[in-house]
Amino acid sequence: MLKKGIALSLALLLCLALLPVRAENAAILGQPFPDFTAVDTEGNTFTLSEALKEKKAVLINLWATWCPPCQAEFPFLDEAYAQRADDVAVIALSIEGEDTLEAIAEFKNNLGLSLPMGRDEGEALSNYVQVYSIPTTVIVDRFGNACFMDSGAITSTDAFLRLMDAFLGDDYTASRVLDAIPPARVWDVGVEGARKISLTYEGENVVDAAWIMDGTEADFIFRLLEGAVQDDYLEIDWSDQTDLDSLYDSADGAYHFHAEIPDEADYLILGLCTGEGEMTMMMLLFRDENGLRTLADDYFAGETLDWAEIDE
Repeated sequence: MLKKGIALSLALLLCLALLPVRAENAAILGQPFPDFTAVDTEGNTFTLSEALKEKKAVLINLWATWCPPCQAEFPFLDEAYAQRADDVAVIALSIEGEDTLEAIAEFKNNLGLSLPMGRDEGEALSNYVQVYSIPTTVIVDRFGNACFMDSGAITSTDAFLRLMDAFLGDDYTASRVLDAIPPARVWDVGVEGARKISLTYEGENVVDAAWIMDGTEADFIFRLLEGAVQDDYLEIDWSDQTDLDSLYDSADGAYHFHAEIPDEADYLILGLCTGEGEMTMMMLLFRDENGLRTLADDYFAGETLDWAEIDE
């Protein structure tokens, strides 16, 4: 079984996977966002309903001048805004009552930002959204519905672009709630000799993918989807790392990995990872259905995990 420290890390990741949006904020998602008007540091008036007449989406950033994470993410948001200004309106509103327009203008000039910035007058938006930390990012789609909300600094221009692009396509014909920024790395994963299952706890996905082997061995086949970025290595049970290039088969353009569950374990944890150690896809491989109970005992205080086979 996994070492205690590694097990605690897995438990934390599993818990985070279960909490994409806090319960008190989930109610606003998929719902019409209230119209509002704000004045920016240049004296321009921004009205949500008017912006949506011209743009495909509106990104609202709630922040404060005293917030270091807010300052850290602004250069990335500003660059993404510059690249998507034709399709996405952006307005950054301070929720700090003592942040005057003059103070915000000085803050903006010091960072060399171009995106519109102003004040959340009377904290109307932060009260509606129920902000629990800043910065907070909200996306309102072309239909006027709040479809994404997340608190915490987004420190990547690419991440902001992927978030914006999720709402811009011609195939976006109805509101879709997004509970996470779409990953840059997207794999199609198949496992020969195993049953793919969905695995949920209280209605939320526990991991990205899971299989029941009805045995101890199975063969993984990874294919990178067009336009995605390859990860660097495959991690097994949080310790053993296998370089992905060593798994590549030019004959079929896929990555192949033979997985075997150790005798002392009921399941195997696999993760696709970047060179910086970020896990972009977590997978579980179970020896048999009893492994589901072991996982529940290990990380969910013995509570029941719901699962169902997925036909592919």
